[in-house]
Amino acid sequence: MHWIDWTIVAVAILLITWLSFRTASYMDGVADFLSANRSAGRYLASLAGGMAGIGAISAVALFEVYSIRGLPPFWWEQLIIPLNFILVMTAWMTYRFRETRCLTLQQFFEVRYSKSFRVYAGIITWVSGIVNFGIFPAIASNFFVYYCGLPHDVTVMGIVIKMQVIVMILTLGLALLYTSLGGHITVMITDCVQGIFCGFIFIIVSIFLMCKFDWIDIISVMRTVGVDGKSMLDPYDTANVPDFNMYFYLVLLFTTFYGYMSWQGSSGYKAAPMTPHESKMGGIIGQWRNIPQKLMLVLLPLCAITFLALPQFSDQAAQVDEQLLAFESETLAQQMRVPIAMAFMLPVGLKGLICVAMVFFLVTTQDTYLHSWGTIFIQDVVMPFKKKKLTPTQHVNMLRWSIIGVAVFAFFFALFYKQNEYILMFQAVTGAIIAGSGAVIIAGLYWKKASTSAAWTAMTVGWVMAVGRMILGQMAPHYEGIVDRGLFLEIMDLTLKPTGQIYSFYTMVACSATFFIVSILSFVKPFNLKRMLHRGEYAIKGEHVVGMGKPKSVWLRVIHITDEFSFSDRCLAIALLGWNIIWMALFAGVTIYTKLVPSGGFSIEAWAKFWHMW
Repeated sequence: MHWIDWTIVAVAILLITWLSFRTASYMDGVADFLSANRSAGRYLASLAGGMAGIGAISAVALFEVYSIRGLPPFWWEQLIIPLNFILVMTAWMTYRFRETRCLTLQQFFEVRYSKSFRVYAGIITWVSGIVNFGIFPAIASNFFVYYCGLPHDVTVMGIVIKMQVIVMILTLGLALLYTSLGGHITVMITDCVQGIFCGFIFIIVSIFLMCKFDWIDIISVMRTVGVDGKSMLDPYDTANVPDFNMYFYLVLLFTTFYGYMSWQGSSGYKAAPMTPHESKMGGIIGQWRNIPQKLMLVLLPLCAITFLALPQFSDQAAQVDEQLLAFESETLAQQMRVPIAMAFMLPVGLKGLICVAMVFFLVTTQDTYLHSWGTIFIQDVVMPFKKKKLTPTQHVNMLRWSIIGVAVFAFFFALFYKQNEYILMFQAVTGAIIAGSGAVIIAGLYWKKASTSAAWTAMTVGWVMAVGRMILGQMAPHYEGIVDRGLFLEIMDLTLKPTGQIYSFYTMVACSATFFIVSILSFVKPFNLKRMLHRGEYAIKGEHVVGMGKPKSVWLRVIHITDEFSFSDRCLAIALLGWNIIWMALFAGVTIYTKLVPSGGFSIEAWAKFWHMW
């Protein structure tokens, strides 16, 4: 990186650090530290929540997928568009959860089920979270080492230290500082400001890439570099690839619905909106915000593989290949292929902006995860056993120490864990540890006869299946050469045969089935949902706002545009509906045409034109 690039990065970090110190003064109590005292408006929640959801590890994971499979994964993502719209417009689970006024999901578990189940679910959620978070520092630090051209090792007082370790300490320390100063208030405001900066970076980088690389060159390269002979343009040629295929996205479709609130990596954001309606509008606005972000994240890997393949860049490509050959791990080499190519591909200034965006991705996710897992451990595992009431200062200090503990665990886990599969597959398996919580949340919010014993059963089935597969995955390399497999090794092979995504689906189905069966067999007394949701005679004054009155159109009521929607709210929601209908209709039409036409659908040239327009 040029000194201009380093200056850009340094100024950005200093500004955000200054802002974090400024916002710390607004943290006056435990509710402030946990969920910004339920004071977030829609734009703050949308921008900050969006940044919290896309970390540096997620960007590297997407670079990995798109550099291998090209554009077809985006086509199969269209499967999720109608569901996303329905979930956002109905505020599926999130609206009712906000109505409970619980600060954490596990607190809701205590209200709906029992105190002991709250602790049990808290432990499982915390373990799943910190293990999932454990690889974040390593992958993100690898990105910065190779993208910035840092030395792999440095010598301090005669001791050789890996640069990856130093970068992990610095980035975790930065996220820890932001989180500890003002809790969720600091996290939300700094994440929001970083989101505003990144919005401009997405657009600037995308325009540069589309000007630098001719679309004809990108298409010619994508015709030749497809993995396993599969097209990087035609999605119907890749429906049955072994990893990121149609079934991967069908499982993602189910997971999006089933686990919409299960993952607690950003738990503070669930309770932070000032009203349930603000939470809903934040989700609608977030759908628009994702468009420029997605554009940059797909253009970077596509232009990177084009850069490596074009003859005019052969000298730089040779240097990239030389660095990749030095990796001992094939998995790591694949992950770092795009970042290293980007380092040679981008000009001075723009390289610094991308580095700033990745630093922001890293910090916003790490501070959110540190806050979530640290607070969940105290609120849902420790506090239920506390007989003596803590002062607000004691409580906040305990939360801070817990957050430090999560950072220390993540550092050592990242240092020693050997990753042997795609990032997204690892995240799917670790997320499956809490697979039972999807059934527990949905039934708890919507079904009067959901039983406590069913909740215990579903959570247990989920973590046993997921942890079992992770243990077998670490053992498998030691038994690869054995021909006579025996019963144990055959079971291990059978368990590891599905991808992490498919196995997580099996786990969710098993959890849902056991929850339903046990609830039916429990014959419990119907639960009073109105009281838990503060509805009817239990309503709290000022909790719901009224916008324009009840919509006259039945179609508006069908898409859940209620009397809480103002005129501008309705415009945003209807525009989002129209946008999604266009892509849904296109997906359905092309799929039907491809299946009915004897020639097998559209030519590669047609797909190339479509992706250019897209």
